[in-house]
Amino acid sequence: MARTPFGKTLARVVPALAGVGVLVAVASFAGVADVGKRLESALAWLPLLLLLEGARAPIEGLVTRRLLGARAARVPLVLLARVQLVFYAVSVCSPGGRVLGEASKVALLGGRVGAPAASAIATASQAASLVADALVVLIGAGAIYELTGFGELTVLALVFVLACVLLASVVVAAARAPRTPRVLERFPKLTQFLERWRRAARAQRLFAADVIALLFSARVAQVLLLGAALAAVGGGWSVLRAWSLLAVVLAGAAVGEPIPAQLGATDAALVAAAPALGIDRAQAVTIGVLFHVAQLFWSVLGVVAGAALRDGTPEPASAASSEEQMN
Repeated sequence: MARTPFGKTLARVVPALAGVGVLVAVASFAGVADVGKRLESALAWLPLLLLLEGARAPIEGLVTRRLLGARAARVPLVLLARVQLVFYAVSVCSPGGRVLGEASKVALLGGRVGAPAASAIATASQAASLVADALVVLIGAGAIYELTGFGELTVLALVFVLACVLLASVVVAAARAPRTPRVLERFPKLTQFLERWRRAARAQRLFAADVIALLFSARVAQVLLLGAALAAVGGGWSVLRAWSLLAVVLAGAAVGEPIPAQLGATDAALVAAAPALGIDRAQAVTIGVLFHVAQLFWSVLGVVAGAALRDGTPEPASAASSEEQMN
């Protein structure tokens, strides 16, 4: 049964309100006055935090360009910029996170390189990002172990790593499957598209070392962001705590995936981990708020710039069609 417009709106609004409610509750638990003081003293650091988070978009742009390969010549830089700005905004603000962000890439690139090829590129990007996140959180788990020993936080970080590896394996299995499951054969158009997608995915580099390295470096920018945020709230500079904070943020974001911008989920995770990481709860909440501010700033900018930018001269329809036939 199809959802009504009201039902669709409700499905978007309720998780967002729940996230805001959790964030308010967490801030109240930590002490609103203390959080306010920490936030006020941290505002001078905001330009640096915005710069570090903003570094992710051009890095992701390089990832898409590398995955495009020879097709990159058919994608103008202005379109690539638009793709990445929209991808960033969708990934941060939509329930479903990066998966929906990759879907936005398919929608914007499909007219240039063909829908199956664009889907294969998005699949490779998703698979590589899972591997990069696993490596980042594995280092974070090591940092947590150094700070707290082998406790619950370390175990949770390792569970996240295992989940990333398993999900990456599922992506590969789907892309490398020899045929479409019989249950889908009742849908001829979907079956034909999946066959073309698998052929394109088999020709695509799923775990290219250069792509994984780029995605890893994008997460390192967030390590630096969280390290700077920690210093901004009076926690000093600590590489171990910065890596640990990112591991906690990514784990919290995974749990809060249905919530736009993972509001409340990452904040609750930070507050829960604060005593073990040697920071107070007000500092943890403020770090979470600063992280949200940086992401929402670039999301809004991404939506505005993505709407303002034009794709350039349209690619002839025959080019994308011939690409699909080749795949």
